[in-house]
Amino acid sequence: MGKLILLATWLILCSCESKPTVVQPASQDSNISNASTPSTTETAHEAIVEEILQTTKYTYLFLDEGGVKRWIAIARAEVNKGEKVKYTGGLRMANFKSTELNRNFEELLLVSNIQRASDRPAGNLFQEIKEGGSPIEKEKITIAKGSISLIDLFRSPEKYAGKKVLVSGRCIKINYQIMGKNWIHLEDESGASKTLTITSQSALEPGKSGSFEGTITLNKDFGAGYQYDVILEDAVLK
Repeated sequence: MGKLILLATWLILCSCESKPTVVQPASQDSNISNASTPSTTETAHEAIVEEILQTTKYTYLFLDEGGVKRWIAIARAEVNKGEKVKYTGGLRMANFKSTELNRNFEELLLVSNIQRASDRPAGNLFQEIKEGGSPIEKEKITIAKGSISLIDLFRSPEKYAGKKVLVSGRCIKINYQIMGKNWIHLEDESGASKTLTITSQSALEPGKSGSFEGTITLNKDFGAGYQYDVILEDAVLK
């Protein structure tokens, strides 16, 4: 089961360029050499981009985080040297070979949750660049009657635990059919400091607005250390 989760997590970033010899979860600890169990808590690392390598689908960043330097890989994005970024979680890969760059990374952190440090919370993720390089066009969010806001949900999650709720927002990222489900990351404009992860058989294109109805689960653990404080499960697009 653990190996399946690790594979699924890498698929969440996109698809691997080549097979690494070792796959290991990376922790929130600032010292990557002591990596143990990852987490999806909102504690964010902040680092400065020192070097950028672009490939067709991925962007490799060499970061300086208070003197701790490491390579990370994200879905292709436009990033500037000297820019500050924030990220959470990730998977540590040892001896990772990029065939397109013809380069072997002794240690590489695969990151899907990343944003510019200057962005508002939960906003303007790097995944706003579509495959092919064109920007994602954002629709105006339409709030369905009876929807709860993300800020209310995250302020009082216990109030909604185990209950069916309706949420409205804009998709910032979707990962198709991971462990038999689509994984949708939804933002709204309520001032919430994070996005809501939704599992569903329905799909919503990044940039599009929609409303989902599903069941709120707290402290969901999918194994391999991947935990969600709040997640909307088995949701249906209304």
